[in-house]
Amino acid sequence: MTQESAPGAKPREWAPGAKPREWATAALGACLRVLGHDDVALGRPLVEVREAWLDDGIAMCVIYRHVWFPEGDLGIRRTFEDDLDAEEEEELDNDPDRFGLRVAMDDIQEPLGSVATRLRVDDAGVHWWGDLGEELPRQPR
Repeated sequence: MTQESAPGAKPREWAPGAKPREWATAALGACLRVLGHDDVALGRPLVEVREAWLDDGIAMCVIYRHVWFPEGDLGIRRTFEDDLDAEEEEELDNDPDRFGLRVAMDDIQEPLGSVATRLRVDDAGVHWWGDLGEELPRQPR
């Protein structure tokens, strides 16, 4: 389920310096398409997406369940300015599909590794990681 804002609510203003709405929506869509496919070795998806939304045009947030993290739901907030260690930073910056694909494959589908030691848990029990501020992401209502 993807959301930008609650049904019937006025769309929130995009933050200054945000990506265009179409770019952000395309990046999130590309990410979710990748996550919807079965893992070849397991014969089922590695990840079950619970919720996904755009955060003021500067980031995407995905709450998901991963087969290798039995402790509960995970959440990632990934800002669109991140280069994800890309060698072709400019190309990635201009291609929302490639950005979404890299977040899905290189972040969400991969085992957490050392990230597991830095997870921050919110009031709902979601274990957050990624580009986090002082406050943890909240799903738009």
